[in-house]
Amino acid sequence: MATSTFKNLPTNFTISEDGNYAVLSVPIEKSDNDDRSYRLIRLSNELEALLIHDAKTDKSSAAMDVHVGHLSDPDNLQGLAHYCEHLLFLGTEKYPKENEYVDYLSKHSGRSNAFTSADCTNYYFEVGPDFLEGALDRFAQFFVAPLFDPNCVDREIHAVDSKYKKNLQLDGWRMRQLEKSLSNPKHPYSHFSTGNLETLKENPIKQGLNIRDELIKFHDKYYSANIMKLVVLGKESLDQLSQWVIEKFSAVKNKSIPIPTYDDSPLTENELSNQIFVNPVKDPTNYLSHLIGHEGVGSLLTLLKKKGWVNYLNAGYNGYIGFGFFNISIDLTESGLANYEDVVVHVFQYIEMLRQVGTQEWIYHEVKKMREISFRFKEKSVPSYYTSSLSNNMQLPCPRECILSTSLLREFNPQLISESLELLRYDKFVLRLASQSFTEFDQREKWYGTEYKTETLSDKLVQALKNIMTHSDLALPIPNEFIPNNFETNKTEILTVCLINS
Repeated sequence: MATSTFKNLPTNFTISEDGNYAVLSVPIEKSDNDDRSYRLIRLSNELEALLIHDAKTDKSSAAMDVHVGHLSDPDNLQGLAHYCEHLLFLGTEKYPKENEYVDYLSKHSGRSNAFTSADCTNYYFEVGPDFLEGALDRFAQFFVAPLFDPNCVDREIHAVDSKYKKNLQLDGWRMRQLEKSLSNPKHPYSHFSTGNLETLKENPIKQGLNIRDELIKFHDKYYSANIMKLVVLGKESLDQLSQWVIEKFSAVKNKSIPIPTYDDSPLTENELSNQIFVNPVKDPTNYLSHLIGHEGVGSLLTLLKKKGWVNYLNAGYNGYIGFGFFNISIDLTESGLANYEDVVVHVFQYIEMLRQVGTQEWIYHEVKKMREISFRFKEKSVPSYYTSSLSNNMQLPCPRECILSTSLLREFNPQLISESLELLRYDKFVLRLASQSFTEFDQREKWYGTEYKTETLSDKLVQALKNIMTHSDLALPIPNEFIPNNFETNKTEILTVCLINS
């Protein structure tokens, strides 16, 4: 047994007696409602795997999350990470038949899928519980020795292009790409993440590039065991699942690469303090999200609804490696659209109220308690959804015993909350308005053809935001008296007498 083969071993891991893997030596925190057994192991190639024994499961499943996504696309080959996701599934050295994996799953009540996000690519499957090993062996080979079959290269480009065209009339995709296209052009967030015939076939040909060669370079650079997280769920024992993972995934190459990071901001002074008017196809962080999105007395939503300006409102944080966005989405009525600048003022009045009252520990504990209740009574989900989401969660830099409970809040940090609140400033936001009533668009987004026009914020709005005051109708939510603390149930045995007439 040589400990030197286990580099960068996190705390609380113990190397197994046979030296084939390291195992987390402290219990994994799980829901009281969870009857499954868990084991977290780390292979000598630094691949981390979570094994789940579920004796009652009707499907077995596995998922692999690779910590690289479309933010790592080369500037001249946008959509390459997504294309890699497509081509990876089509044949390996051990199983060269193109449809071997899909056919095996189909014959055994299974299915598979994958997705590419900004900084991760996630692959997963589920299969009948008696056929996990065969599926797992085929799945593992995609990360050991994929063929990237030359005969499939052109067809899969068309598959990517077809997916792109399918989304052309969907406002969600159109708005998201417009947001990206209008961000800092020097930042990879501005890329076209899906890819199409132009970016993956026509442009490479013009540049004298072989797209398969470039794909292999991308895969060789980023697909490394040390940034992969695997989850396997089956009815087999944890010892059996461990053995299969060690046998099948130890051959994945470890290139010891750093996780790709993106430290610059996608929004610079050139992109901030603008308002974008968009023509849609159709009419359209924990503490802070809880407050800005709440709907009770004193809330932003209550004030705006009283004025007849909005239908609903939600708020939340989207985080990436090195940057993130706090989004406030508001569905406006016709009257609200006509008074949209006043709506914006009310939003910042609410934020100003939060600054003035300061961070409230009782609110933090309310959110914390609600998270704990949700976690305590969490029910089982579809196995493939569970393994996919867990493999993605495992990329978070949290204590490994907490990988099932990343939704729980651990520590009240008023300074961090205040610092986050200070980032919600009038000179650090972009306003996007979508309505079919807008006219005189002067620009069209390149990839989805979305019509829009960009203007700086009006002087009137800027001055109102500079001199922001609180509003008398805006206040913190009142304490929630109905959050339970005692979950004990009192059971009384009742003696039932059954009388039988003969």
